[in-house]
Amino acid sequence: LSLCQRPPAMEEATDPLACGSLYAITGPYTERTFPVKEEGGLIGRSRKCPVSLLHDCEVSHNHAMVEPHAQAGSGFCIRDIGSTFGTYLNDKRLSEPKRASEPYKLKPGDTVKVGQTTLRWQPRQHLDAAASVLRIPPPPRSPAGARGGGARESDLAKVGEHLEKAHRVLCNTAAAVELAVVARRLEQLLRAQAQADSVPALGAAAEREEWR
Repeated sequence: LSLCQRPPAMEEATDPLACGSLYAITGPYTERTFPVKEEGGLIGRSRKCPVSLLHDCEVSHNHAMVEPHAQAGSGFCIRDIGSTFGTYLNDKRLSEPKRASEPYKLKPGDTVKVGQTTLRWQPRQHLDAAASVLRIPPPPRSPAGARGGGARESDLAKVGEHLEKAHRVLCNTAAAVELAVVARRLEQLLRAQAQADSVPALGAAAEREEWR
C-alpha cells in the first residue's frame, strides 16, 4: 500500500474523553472521524500524531497543531507548525511554506485542509446540541382496521432501528441546522405514511356503513 493510496477501512471508535472531532470530508481519509482530546494534538503523517494521516503524501511528518485556545480561555485553535504544503482554514492559508503560523480560533463547522485531506471541526458541545435537534419520532401506529397493519408497523419499527444507528453518523457529519432539516423531512414523511395508511381504513369503514 503506497502512501497516497486510500487507507483500509477502520471501525469507528467513540472516545468518551474527546472534546471534539475532526471529520474527514475529502481526501484518502474521507468519512473517518478523528477524536480530539482536552489537550489537543498534532496533525501529521507520523503514526504518533493523534490525527495521523499516514497515507496522505502531501502532509508533513508534523504538519499542524490543534490545541486549547489560551487567549480565548475556551475552545480550540489551529496553527501550522512549519509544513511544506501549508494548512488552510476555510480555504485561507495560515502561513508561508515551512513557516509556523499564529494560532487561529476554530469555530463549529470550520474546515481545515492539510495536504489532500479536508477536515471539519465539530466541538463536543456542538455535537451534543446537534444530537438533541435530531429526535427520531416513534413509528406511527396503523389505524384500526387497516390492511396489513401489523406488517406495516413491523416495517416502520425496522426503519426506526436503522435511523437510530445512523443517528451518531449524522451528528458527526452534519451541522445542527442540517440535522434540523433532516428531522423536519423525516417527520413529513412519517405523517404522509400515516395518512396513506388511514385511507384504506376509511374506505373499509365507508363500505361497512353502506351495507348496514
